[in-house]
Amino acid sequence: MTDVIGNDAQSIQLTFDIEAWDAAGSRNNPGEAAFDVLFDLGTGNGFEQIMDLGTVTTGANLVPPADDFADGNSADYRVSFDAGIMPIHLPENSQFRVRWKANEEASKRGWVFGLDNVSLGMFNDVSVLGDFDQNGKLDVTDIDMLAAEIRGELNTAGFDLNEDGIVDSADFTFWVQELKQTWIGDANFDGEFNSGDLVEVFKAGQYEDGIAGNSSWGTGDWNGDGEFDTGDLVAAFKDGGFEAGARTGVNAVPEPTCGMIVAIGVLAICRLRQR
Repeated sequence: MTDVIGNDAQSIQLTFDIEAWDAAGSRNNPGEAAFDVLFDLGTGNGFEQIMDLGTVTTGANLVPPADDFADGNSADYRVSFDAGIMPIHLPENSQFRVRWKANEEASKRGWVFGLDNVSLGMFNDVSVLGDFDQNGKLDVTDIDMLAAEIRGELNTAGFDLNEDGIVDSADFTFWVQELKQTWIGDANFDGEFNSGDLVEVFKAGQYEDGIAGNSSWGTGDWNGDGEFDTGDLVAAFKDGGFEAGARTGVNAVPEPTCGMIVAIGVLAICRLRQR
């Protein structure tokens, strides 16, 4: 149980490790731990569940410890989880708790698991990560700043969004998919990638225009190289979001070939208009 001290929290980031301590009853079998992670907020009359982070699992191939209660700091015996930054309102001076509810299948093979390195970050602004111009929102300026950072190969720590030690295209994708929660190709950041975005970027007239580095996200640079060309269309349709609605509400990925046909059609129309 933890208190919120100071200002309201508007987002959280939960990280933790699941480690294998003991496999004496199942020495020769792989083990798997599965937990439902629940977030509860104090109401004055107990706690009420306000968020279900879903089920996390170690997978079925975690290495069994050589000895009972072996050193859990070994990477062989543990799996790390990062739930990412999630919008959630925690009022000032409120109390909350995180629960790990063991799945029924978690210990059927005789394993003992534990939780370690639990960390819960609380932020006053849901866009604290990736809001490089600090205007309180994730917008085109931020993604263009990240793209420039990648092209410059500066490796500034604040732009290393996925914390892998390097600022590269993986951070670009992370910003779009995980932080902005949208699709590669969503030029106007309305949460969807559709024909309207294609019309918008082709109307800007920068497709393979021969002018080095003049394109931005809003004019078709969807892979961060400063240009709008075929590579950006490939990146967008590979992401699978064309006419699929909002990213958070998608259950199935549409065939990308249909989208490419639409893109080619829009390109042809726009080029005819420019003549």
